[in-house]
Amino acid sequence: MTDDELSNKSESDSGSDSEPAERAERWQHYVRNDILEELGRIHLKNGFTVSALLIRDLYPVSSGGLGAEGLPSFMKSLQKFSVSIPKVDPDLNDRVGYPLSADIYTGFIEDLTQFLGAATELKTFEYDADQFQYPGELWSTDPDGQWDEVTFPHLESLRIQRLSIYNDKHTDIRTLPIIQFILRHRTTLKELHPHDCAIDAKSQVPSTWRAVFDVFKEELTNLRQITFLPLPGRDENDTRRFGGYQWYNNVREEYSPYIPNGCEDPAGMGADKESLQALQKELDKRQSTAVAL
Repeated sequence: MTDDELSNKSESDSGSDSEPAERAERWQHYVRNDILEELGRIHLKNGFTVSALLIRDLYPVSSGGLGAEGLPSFMKSLQKFSVSIPKVDPDLNDRVGYPLSADIYTGFIEDLTQFLGAATELKTFEYDADQFQYPGELWSTDPDGQWDEVTFPHLESLRIQRLSIYNDKHTDIRTLPIIQFILRHRTTLKELHPHDCAIDAKSQVPSTWRAVFDVFKEELTNLRQITFLPLPGRDENDTRRFGGYQWYNNVREEYSPYIPNGCEDPAGMGADKESLQALQKELDKRQSTAVAL
């Protein structure tokens, strides 16, 4: 699809100036899918490959874009893949005619899972998403089984942003889907960068970052670098807030900062920083040992 064709498609699909802005917004979502389909066609025709791919604001709506013919073959050559996904508005169906956000999200994840599964040579994966405006995130316990199928045999660096973890049944932190995903890459993973991630403080099963960091220290024996930002614990700029934790506000239908009652740190959360420091100390030791060898 040429630039002129995209321009013509914009004029024909976005409608007149009197139409709601949401119509143009919806058109942009479909244009991204058209581009993915065109990418698959070009790959099949010319056999070109790339080592890195960045997709920004991939709107989470199920469509033929991610399953386009030629894309699985194209994905096999990737060494680095970065993708960011915007939030889903819970009232989206009222504004632009889409199904409920939970429904379009589930279909999208099924498409994305198959799309990622083809990237068998991936070494760097950067994923920015998941704080969708309802508590059914990609790495929560539902929908089950979808991410159990995704493994990158050569993954060395993983960056995840805006991840929310809701634990409704896992007494062993190792069995949480996101932790299982990370641990499946224990033999290759060298760098781990969780940024702006949070545990739902009102999960049915209480969970802490301390437990997560302890598992990483024990299980990720090849890990050499970790950055966790912002640091867990009380926010220096607003001591009422507790970094690394949020809670789902059913009234506002979104995640809100976690503000514990009283001045005492919630049980187990006060040791998050100490556990992260212990992990960092172990990684520094590994780095020093590797240099000496």
